[in-house]
Amino acid sequence: MPKLSKQFNSVRNQFARGSSFNYPKSTPCSLPFPINPLLNPQLLKKNINMTTIGKKSLVQRVAKNTKISQVQVETILNELLVQTKQALIRGEEIKFIGYFSFRTMVTSPRMARNLQTGKKMKVPAKRVPKCKFSLGLKEEVAKKK
Repeated sequence: MPKLSKQFNSVRNQFARGSSFNYPKSTPCSLPFPINPLLNPQLLKKNINMTTIGKKSLVQRVAKNTKISQVQVETILNELLVQTKQALIRGEEIKFIGYFSFRTMVTSPRMARNLQTGKKMKVPAKRVPKCKFSLGLKEEVAKKK
């Protein structure tokens, strides 16, 4: 077995334990293997400062911008969500032109493997919801840096 560098062994051992490895910013480092970003979640973030907006925050923003009470906005939003869910259950497609569309599709049945036992098993076909974003929305989001 070839002798490996201490740095390589350190990185390999940290990945084997499931932890992430942070390189010192002052020293460049080249590894003899490619780094898989799925093993290190910090490589996936790429300095995106994203926050989550819940239903309550959304209701407050809409109420403030439209001068409608929060109770009315929440009622409208709840009804929109209920009607969207019912339409998807009925198999209808919902389109918000310029933003996104919702639809359902049927996945085909397939064979899968139970990772714990290794046994093959049948996964039945099922209907799942899908969301497709409009090209215009994708382009606007991509412009924002």
